[in-house]
Order: sequence, then structure tokens, then C-alpha cells
Amino acid sequence: MSVLCVASDQEGVGKTAFCATLAHILAQQGKTVSVFKPFTDKCGTVESDQDREVYDRLAAVVDGEWPVALGSSGVDRALLDELAGRLVGASADNDVVIVELSSAVARDDTRDVVDALSAHVVVVAGYRRELRAGDLKPWVDALGERLIGIVLNSLPRYLATEAASDLAGPMQSEGIRLLGIIPEDRRLLGATVSQVSQHLNGRILDTEGDLDGLVEHFMVGGYSLNPGELYFEIHEKKAAVMRGDRPDMQMAALATPTSCLLLTNGKEPIEYVRYEAEQEQVPIVLVESNTLATMSALDTLVDGASFDHPLKMERFAELMEAHVDLDAILSRL
Repeated sequence: MSVLCVASDQEGVGKTAFCATLAHILAQQGKTVSVFKPFTDKCGTVESDQDREVYDRLAAVVDGEWPVALGSSGVDRALLDELAGRLVGASADNDVVIVELSSAVARDDTRDVVDALSAHVVVVAGYRRELRAGDLKPWVDALGERLIGIVLNSLPRYLATEAASDLAGPMQSEGIRLLGIIPEDRRLLGATVSQVSQHLNGRILDTEGDLDGLVEHFMVGGYSLNPGELYFEIHEKKAAVMRGDRPDMQMAALATPTSCLLLTNGKEPIEYVRYEAEQEQVPIVLVESNTLATMSALDTLVDGASFDHPLKMERFAELMEAHVDLDAILSRL
């Protein structure tokens, strides 16, 4: 059994996405692999850890009694011995175990963990314009030969040249191996129809649509010089946002690939629209706020985005295969 630890410099940089997707890629190659998150920085239990929910849905988990909350003393010897003992049981059933380390685990503790597990390490860092090679060099100093390299995640569009000159180049000069830079992607920030409805305190009307369908775009159905169908066909996996008393725009949206109708002003659609939505299996979400207030409320939807959907993992796998040196990781395993 090979063990890969995945660490990070900050919380929320994409470790869970990286771990679950790498497990998926390895499984497609015929490997038996599980993902294991031993520690959480949240004051709670296994049931309250959101990453555990992601792994339950998208990947296998080694041990149902983990993660455990870290105390003020960090990772002590007793905890290390218990962790190593738990992984021994996984060795018979898995070619690879991927261990996600919480950002609450200190850098020195990370070295203790990987030594105890005889593991290799990948560090995932969220791209930010102020990030410099010197900020990442301590990982090389702390982890030494166990560090495979660093992956930068969530590079904004149009900053590739800046990232290459200000970060990638200096990292090479400092002897820091950059495994790849993963760009931002709209799908990874999407939400399901059900999540959109909950965010807006909406009411889902009776339809046959997929409430777990992913919404990647929001398009307002207002006045336009172009025919409605030409406008709405610009994006798929969209929520069409409009007043509930605009059957013309609602029918135009339903004639194109649409994740849901998001109807404002608390006005229910006419029966023909409801019938057509059922035929096309498009859910209808009704909200009491007007269109402007609804769009304003959606501004904060992305703040709660999580890696919790098979389509997100499918897309992240494409991004990893295109932008990350996976061979460098797999060869060490």
C-alpha cells in the first residue's frame, strides 16, 4: 500500500476536490483506493464534517470513526500511533490511501504525520496575487524528500502570464517543484436546483424535474431585441430568472436546455407553462422577491459552493489531467 498525504497552506483551497478526484482517476486505472481525512479543525464530530459527506458521496472512506477534532496540543504521539494503526487495516484492501490533512495541522506536525505513515506529500495552495515563492519554500524545508511538489489551484482567467512570471519562475529558482496550475472553472462554483431554492427561501412547484441538476449560469428574462430562444440558448445548465407573469419568456427558456425556471414576485405560472415544464422535466422555483432583489441575493450563493456533485468531479478530473503533472505523482506511488 502507498500513502499520499495532501496538505495545504490555507483552508478552502481545494484539497477535498483534489483528493476525491485523484482517487477517481486512480480507480479508473484499475487501482483500489480510499480517501481518509483523519483530522478536522471544526469543533464537532464525524457527522458535522462537510468533507466527510463529500467523501461518502464521491469516494470510499477508510474508517468511519474519523475525522477527530484537533485539540490545542495538535498532533501528539498517541494520536500518531493510533492513526498509523488504523491505516494498517487499510493496507490489505487498497493499493493507495489518500490522506487529506486539515489546514489546522501545523507544518511541523505534517512532517510527523507523513513520517509516521511513510507517506509522500502533495501541497495544494490556492492561487492569490500576493502569493510568492518564499511563502511556499518552508514546505520544502519541512518536508524534504517526502514532498512530491505543489499544486496551485483556482487561477483566475487572464492571470496566467502574471502567475508564470511572478510565481512559477521564482518557484523554479527556489527549487520548488510546481506540479501544475489549475484554472478557475464556473462548474466548480455551481449549485444544485435544490441548493438555489434553499438559498432564496424559494418554493419548488410540483414538477418532474431534477432537483439535483447543476446550475452554472443565471440568465434574466427581460426585454430584448432578440428572440427569447436565441437569448436563452447562449448557456446550458442555467436558471432562467423572470417574473412569474411572463409566460412568453418562460416558454422561450423551456425551449432551450434549462436547469430550472426561477420565477419572482411570488406569481405562479399559468397552467400551460407548468405543463410544458413537466414535459421538459424542468423544475420551477417560486420566490417572493422581485427579480432585481433575487439576483442580488444570488451574489452570495458562490460563498457556499462546495465540491459535492459528480459533474464537478468529472470537470475537475479534466482540469487535473490537462494542467497537473499526474505522472510525477503516480510514479512516486
